[in-house]
Amino acid sequence: MAVYMYRAKSAFGKEEKGKLEANNEMHLKSLLREKKLFLLSYKKETTMNKDIEIGFLSKVKLRELAIFARQFSAMINAGLTVVAAVDIMKTQVQNKKLRTALETAAEDVRKGSALSESLTKFPDIFPDIFVNMIEAGELSGKLDTSLERAAEHFEKENAISGKVKGAMTYPLVVTVVAFIAIGFLIAVVIPGFLQVFEELDTELPITTKILIGLSDFLRNYWYLAILGVIGVIVGYKMYYKTPNGRVAVDRIKLKIPVFGPLGEKVAASRFARTLATMLEAGLPLLSAIDITAKVIDNAFIEKKLSSVRDEVSRGSGLAIPLQNIGVFPLMITHMVSVGENTGEVESLLKKAAVLYDDEVDLAVKQLTTALEPFIIIILGGAICFIVLSILQPMFTMYQSVSNM
Repeated sequence: MAVYMYRAKSAFGKEEKGKLEANNEMHLKSLLREKKLFLLSYKKETTMNKDIEIGFLSKVKLRELAIFARQFSAMINAGLTVVAAVDIMKTQVQNKKLRTALETAAEDVRKGSALSESLTKFPDIFPDIFVNMIEAGELSGKLDTSLERAAEHFEKENAISGKVKGAMTYPLVVTVVAFIAIGFLIAVVIPGFLQVFEELDTELPITTKILIGLSDFLRNYWYLAILGVIGVIVGYKMYYKTPNGRVAVDRIKLKIPVFGPLGEKVAASRFARTLATMLEAGLPLLSAIDITAKVIDNAFIEKKLSSVRDEVSRGSGLAIPLQNIGVFPLMITHMVSVGENTGEVESLLKKAAVLYDDEVDLAVKQLTTALEPFIIIILGGAICFIVLSILQPMFTMYQSVSNM
C-alpha cells in the first residue's frame, strides 16, 4: 500500500487535506467515500516530497503546543472521543506542520492505535514529555487532566524562554549594529584621512599604523573577514553537535559571569517543574528523570542527571545524588529531601519551580542592567581608539606647520 496526499470536499462544500494509505486511486476514493468526502486531487507520497513538505513547514512553538493541549483537554472533558477531538483540532490549528501530524494521528487512532503511539512518529513536534503525559492519561483514564498539566507546563516554559530571549535580543542587536557601523567607518570613511597621514614624512603612532592596516585589510580582503566570521560560526556549530563538544560548551555556559547564574536558575526551574509534572502524571521516577534531563536542554546537566538516575536505580533516594552532582542550588535538594520524608515531592517541587521562576525574572533584569554598561565600555573603547588614531597625527601635523 502507498500513502496518498489528497484534497477532498465534504457534502457541505468544505475542503479538506490529508493523507491515506491505499492500494490505488479507486481504493483511495472508496476510503474517502466512507468518510463522506469527494476526491478533488491526489499525489502519491514519495521520500522527496515528504521531506520537502515537512522540512519547509514552520516550526511548532511551545505556545502553539500549549494552546493545542488546552483546547484538546477541553474537548475530551466535554465528552468527545479522541478521534473526534483530533479531527476537530486538525482543522483548527494554524501551524501546517502540526496539522500534518494531526492528520496522520487521526488516521492511526481510527485504525486502533493509541494517540501517544502515533505522536511518537513526530519527535520534532511532540517532545517526550508531551507524549509520555498523554500515554499516562490514556492508561489512567484521565487524558483531559494530563493535557491540562501539559498545557500549563508549556505555557510556563514559553514564558521563561521568552524572558531569556528578550533579555538577549536587545544587547545582541545593539552590538551587531554598532560593529557594522564601526566596520563601515574603518573601511569607507577613515581611508580618506589615513591617505593624508601616509603621505606625511613623519613617524606615525602605533595606533594609527594599526588602524591603517585594519582599514587596508577590510578594503582589500573584506571577503576574508566575512568568511572568517562564517567559519567561526560553522566551526562552533559542528563542534557543538559532537557529544563531547556539547557537554564542554554547555559546561562553560554555566561558568560565564552574569550568564552562568541565569542559566543555573533556568535549569533549576525547568528541573523542578518538569519532574513535578511527570510524577503528577504517574510516571515512574526513573522515567521522569530521563525526560527531565532532556527538557533542561543542557548536555552537561543531562550527563550529571544520568548519574543521579543510576544512583536511584540502585535504591538510593533522590536528594543525596542531586546534592552530590553540585549542579542545582541547595534549595532544590532540600525541597526534594523534605518531600521524600513527607511524601509530597511533587508539591514541593512545584513550589520550588515557582520560586525559581521569580529568580529567573530577577536574573534577567540583572543581566540587562549589567550588559548595557559593558557594551557601552567596549564600543566606547573602539571609538576612542579610532579617534585617537586620527587625532594624534593631526596634532603632529599642526605642530610641524606651526614650527615652520
